[in-house]
Amino acid sequence: MVADELTPLQKPLGELLFNYVDVLYGERTLGNAEELLRMYFLHAVNHVLRYVPTQAPDHLHTNQNLGPEADS
Repeated sequence: MVADELTPLQKPLGELLFNYVDVLYGERTLGNAEELLRMYFLHAVNHVLRYVPTQAPDHLHTNQNLGPEADS
């Protein structure tokens, strides 16, 4: 999903979410629930993608240094 594909509801919400502003959105309806859910999922995926490149190499490096003795 790119910015051009975001709905008028998702664009301002996305700006807040991706700038890590706490949001309490009280106007959820059956009509806009899917739009909001997609933004929540996109934000969650963003957290995963930001975590993996920064954390995985450190964990791999640490585990490689443990050697076979760490298994016992």
